[in-house]
Amino acid sequence: MRMTPLIRGLHHLAFVLTRLLHLAGVLLFMPALMLLVTVDVVMRYFFNTSIEGGTEIGQLLLLVVFFASMPYCTLRYGHVYMELFYKPLKGLARRVADVLAACAGLSFAVALTWA
Repeated sequence: MRMTPLIRGLHHLAFVLTRLLHLAGVLLFMPALMLLVTVDVVMRYFFNTSIEGGTEIGQLLLLVVFFASMPYCTLRYGHVYMELFYKPLKGLARRVADVLAACAGLSFAVALTWA
């Protein structure tokens, strides 16, 4: 399928924006999360106190890091898979594995939605 210049331009814009979002998640929010957890642990260990709401802030930062990087991964057709089993597959076997993985993911999402 051939892409028109408009579609190619929109695809490039989406790629640039998702890359910037990914970099913000990795370079800003991930270090903030690491710093928060480190300071919280040090405060608990040495001063027997903690940052009020530190756990909740950490959870929110983890969500931001995850959802900031997800669009970039999706746009690059990235996916987590078991390389040991997936890499040797070729042709039809790889397509069947992809369909099974998609069905498993869909089933998991439906189960989470229902719960």
